[in-house]
Amino acid sequence: MNKAFKIIIFLFIGMGIALLCLTAFGVINDNMIHSKGELDWVYIKKLSDISSFLAVPWNIVGVFLLYLTLNIQQDQFRKTDSYIRQQQFETTFFNMLNVLTDIKRSTYLKIEKKDLTIYEISGQEFFDHALKELKNEFRRYYESIIDENPVKVIVNKIKANKPISDTERNIVRDELNLVYHKFYENFHSNLGHYFRYTFNLIKFAINNRGLEKDEKKYIDLIQAQLTNDELSLIFYNAYSDNGLNNSREYKFHEWLDGYNFFENIDSRSLLLREHHVLYARTKFKFLNSDELKLKIAH
Repeated sequence: MNKAFKIIIFLFIGMGIALLCLTAFGVINDNMIHSKGELDWVYIKKLSDISSFLAVPWNIVGVFLLYLTLNIQQDQFRKTDSYIRQQQFETTFFNMLNVLTDIKRSTYLKIEKKDLTIYEISGQEFFDHALKELKNEFRRYYESIIDENPVKVIVNKIKANKPISDTERNIVRDELNLVYHKFYENFHSNLGHYFRYTFNLIKFAINNRGLEKDEKKYIDLIQAQLTNDELSLIFYNAYSDNGLNNSREYKFHEWLDGYNFFENIDSRSLLLREHHVLYARTKFKFLNSDELKLKIAH
């Protein structure tokens, strides 16, 4: 738009200069100026009309210049406002990221030994222990069901790189939800705050950077702060009923899947490698070529 206006302005300036030259030429040829350099007042009226005519293109140029000036000022204001908002967002975001680190460090669990003595684990040691307990809970369940159980049948289909339906995926979700719920009963007081804060940190990044379409880099920064054990715990929490929002939607799961949050997770951190199908859009880096083809086809 600015380029078009500039062209129009130059056209009117050219017209103004051309009219000015033609008028000056006409004044001289019509003997409107005496040999002594005095103006013939008989032609004052005619000169006045000519001056009014000459003013038209210059007035138009003035209007366009005023518009361009206002447009430039608005553009500068928008850039300044965008810069200020970005600085405010990044300050808040990195402060929240630091708080997440503090929450991780302060998360702890008291464990009673066989001799009834109590010791405390915290920070990364706690998350390692929590994932180990979740794996133990899942292993006890998985080993207790027969091979004809729908869950094992579906897992075998995934192993054979056969696509599964949404109904089959929901069967896996329901079974996992039972296992996870049993695990979470013993850890909700320790992990609840951590999960809620992680959810709200990701929500903040999405909601405040959506217009600039660069929220992915901030979500990647969050992911980079988490260990494989933490990623695995979030992986199953978001897929369980604990990941439902107030509208009973798996919004957290949808965000994590849509932004490839778990693309760098180690497959050994999952309860089963085949659980990669639970995040249908995520291009996990541990996938082999056949698994990746199935993922893309879906």
